[in-house]
Amino acid sequence: MPQGRLFLLTGTSGAGKTTVARELLKRHTNLRRVITYTTRAPRKGEVDSVSYHFVDEPAFQRMIGEGAFFEWANVYNNLYGETKADVDGLLAEGFHVLLVLDPQGAKTIKASGFPATAIFLDAPDDAIIRRLKDRGKDDEASIQKRIKDMAFDRSHIKACDHVIKNEEGRLETTIKQIEKIMYHLT
Repeated sequence: MPQGRLFLLTGTSGAGKTTVARELLKRHTNLRRVITYTTRAPRKGEVDSVSYHFVDEPAFQRMIGEGAFFEWANVYNNLYGETKADVDGLLAEGFHVLLVLDPQGAKTIKASGFPATAIFLDAPDDAIIRRLKDRGKDDEASIQKRIKDMAFDRSHIKACDHVIKNEEGRLETTIKQIEKIMYHLT
């Protein structure tokens, strides 16, 4: 059975990573998302072991100590990571794997030399700000921090193989661009 490929979907907060990933996963049965472990509290509508694996910080730190993570990072004072077992298992089964992660995580994986295709999803600033406010997941202080961090997030673009602008109301165009990248490489 041929080995699957690893795709990293990263970008600024509010660029549409979760929406794009959800749509790609619906359309492609050979694509799987690794469920990320996190220490942050669940947001409204999130389900443990479906949206994320929600764990406390001591459990996460234990997993770090055991070398369980493929990649992990501290993002907005919460820990996030994907396990080696989850990534390697899906790739070995021949599935393509989609990791949705922050730019710092994508840069770490690319720097490690692990074969992965990194796609940076961006959007116009006004669209990002509107999305952050409309999604109702963060308080005002958190939204302002994410807006402030957009330049830092974008500073990691050079570590990515492709940059796609997720324009407002153009989800289908964004999906088609990513599919072109994925199927050109596979």
